[in-house]
Amino acid sequence: MIRSNILSFISMEGVDEMKGGVYRHRKSFRVYFRGDWFTKDEHGRPFKAEFYAHSFLNLLNALYDPNPAKNRYDPKKFKDRTPYRFDEAFVLYLDRKETDSSWQKLKKYMWQNYFMPFFANQDFRTIDQIQLEGFQKWLEEKKLKGKTIKNIFTALHGFLNHYRSSIGCFPTFPSCSYQRPKIKWFTEKEIDQVFEFLKEEDKGYFWAIRGYALRPEEASGLLRSAVNFETMEITISTVFADGRMKPRTKTNSERAIPLEICPDALEYLKCGDAITHQAENSILVFSSHGRPYSPHIREPRWRDAMKQAQTKYGTRNMTLRDLRHSAATHWRLRKVPLDIIRRLLGHTSQEMTDRFYADVDLHQVVEMVRK
Repeated sequence: MIRSNILSFISMEGVDEMKGGVYRHRKSFRVYFRGDWFTKDEHGRPFKAEFYAHSFLNLLNALYDPNPAKNRYDPKKFKDRTPYRFDEAFVLYLDRKETDSSWQKLKKYMWQNYFMPFFANQDFRTIDQIQLEGFQKWLEEKKLKGKTIKNIFTALHGFLNHYRSSIGCFPTFPSCSYQRPKIKWFTEKEIDQVFEFLKEEDKGYFWAIRGYALRPEEASGLLRSAVNFETMEITISTVFADGRMKPRTKTNSERAIPLEICPDALEYLKCGDAITHQAENSILVFSSHGRPYSPHIREPRWRDAMKQAQTKYGTRNMTLRDLRHSAATHWRLRKVPLDIIRRLLGHTSQEMTDRFYADVDLHQVVEMVRK
């Protein structure tokens, strides 16, 4: 590396041929590169030390390529007075990008524990494939599971994609492969063992999850107006989450479910006593003493019934998510096509449904082999 005191004796033509140079500027330094002068680095910080100026010059040389198709050098990126700091941009992204509450909380956790320690106040426009691979190695050194690393990169990709118009060359993300666990599901007998210990006043709510494979937030936010006994359909369009009604589902799309697919749940939907809660001028189907089934109500009651079933029958531990998965698995065992299951579950893609429920066909293979 050529020092600045030597460069001061070289002509500007010579400096350009040597791919730039570093010069002292008052009490700091400045960088010359291909006809442009820079007094601040990619994070908007002045060059207080010569070492940082040389590091920035190396970055510019790495970005520049004589081939226009491969050239990533853009002086406007570094001369813009508005800093594209990773930390500030990610906070703005979290505030403006409304998503599912659990996923939103997870992204905040990732920002505090992974993104900030690694990227800090870096200009997010300078993130490239090499740095992403370094980030992946850094996460692996923390002994994180493959699924966790995959989720972290999914959140990072969503953030960068949100500001894609500000990024000259969108980086290539490394592949994050991991062994997906087999979906956990339970038999009707095991589920009956848990339902035996549920209070009668709560069974309608849990039957909606069991019979129609609703998400817990969807069952909590199910409106009486969404249940049509003339067409025999339920329209899933609202959820109760974060202590309030939300006029959209997790996937931002409505879906209809036939009432007849679960006669036991249908009986609870017809019960007039279930209409007890008024929320934002909309009557909820299920409530507990005038309150919707929030996590603070549904989770403890389910766990209590689960513990009693484990004590009496030795039932495996089952969550409400497992209850939804079990309903979909039972449909598949009854040879319901995967594309129909996708519509009933409200999945955004067929690939997601296939990934979870395609291997259920193995049970049908056993029957065919034994014939």
